[in-house]
Amino acid sequence: MNVVAVVVLYNCLMNKSNTVQSLLAMPFNRIPKGFNVNVIIYDNGLDCPQELMSSHDHIRYFATSVNEGLPAAYNYALKEAWETNAEWLLLLDQDTKLPVNYFENLYEVVAPHATDSNVVAAVPKMHYQDVFFSPSKVLYAGIMRPIDRVFSGIYPKELFAIASCSLLRVDFLREIGGFSEDYWLDCLDRWLYKKVHTLKRRVLVTDIVVEHELSVMNFDKFINEARYENILKYESKFMINHCSFFENIIFRLRLCLRSIKLYLDSENKNFALITAKHIFSFSSRKKA
Repeated sequence: MNVVAVVVLYNCLMNKSNTVQSLLAMPFNRIPKGFNVNVIIYDNGLDCPQELMSSHDHIRYFATSVNEGLPAAYNYALKEAWETNAEWLLLLDQDTKLPVNYFENLYEVVAPHATDSNVVAAVPKMHYQDVFFSPSKVLYAGIMRPIDRVFSGIYPKELFAIASCSLLRVDFLREIGGFSEDYWLDCLDRWLYKKVHTLKRRVLVTDIVVEHELSVMNFDKFINEARYENILKYESKFMINHCSFFENIIFRLRLCLRSIKLYLDSENKNFALITAKHIFSFSSRKKA
């Protein structure tokens, strides 16, 4: 099994990235034979290119001069995976703390399904400060709730997982034409797992536990107003493109509740105001 992993950085120094530091600390020589992992650190728009803190046979660095968004980074890595005959592509954000034995455990759980083309993704159980948030079951109107924490195996229904630590089958990604450029940053993972469900493929939920700093878990710490406006823009775009008229009505009602919650819980009350304004400016059912 050959894996290409891509870590996407956004104006983040490598020595400040939990993911990069996790990878550099890993003993790659302990990865089981037959499981070859090569990592691309994709520096998306940093003003000055960086240098790896130490030489590493399995990790290389690539920098762009402008922030081209997630699709450009993911499709770059997908092209390399295809050209090097890798079967799997692993997506990684910059804020993920990988366990030191991550790749060993990943091999153990994925290897039995390596030849099952119906299983196109494998995901861990993601936590932020002991809060379990991914993967999630997908309910009506885009509502998502974490699956049973003890579940592991092939999930039988529609599932969503955040992009980071999603291990994806290269053949499937090629089948769907790579990563959509319609979702520059936010909701690209929602689009991806909607594709998995629509095409009747399956997701393997592993028992691997990973710590990840999810921005929407703490608005005041991780999100500024411009970032939140972008989240709303693509969240609405996804709902319009992939959900029914009545589901979008429910989505607006959920935004009303979110606005109230943000007003009560957030230090920056502008988050609530931005949400309220977005409800009234929400576009019609014309698809993007």
